[in-house]
Amino acid sequence: VEGGPKAIKRYIRLMTVRMKWTGPDDVVDSDEEDDDKEEEKATKRFNPENSCELVWEGMVVKRLFNGFVFQTCESPDQARRVLKAKGVSHYWDQVTAHASGHSNKLGLRMANDSDGEENPYKQAADDDEDIVMRRV
Repeated sequence: VEGGPKAIKRYIRLMTVRMKWTGPDDVVDSDEEDDDKEEEKATKRFNPENSCELVWEGMVVKRLFNGFVFQTCESPDQARRVLKAKGVSHYWDQVTAHASGHSNKLGLRMANDSDGEENPYKQAADDDEDIVMRRV
């Protein structure tokens, strides 16, 4: 995230302290006035392994992201390409290196770089056939 010191401090607090990353499913009870046929609906499903950690904090030379925009990426390769377009693909590499240091399994699948850029990480299958990151 980019911004002033006060905004960054609040955003870090939101993401690391206030945001509920794991927990039981939130269930919404149906009102008595509604049809009795409606069942309770789960509004959110939590992955018990969800977490949010601060990987790096510091100042950059120039601002790269204008405005406040959420961008959804459906694959790790797409996320890396989005960051590469801004000239900061190393942000993605840093996150994957940090995640691989905490456990052997990542909650994401890493795709090979299609742009020919050398990636210091390669895919390896463990006993459960999940994709894990290992430093080459």
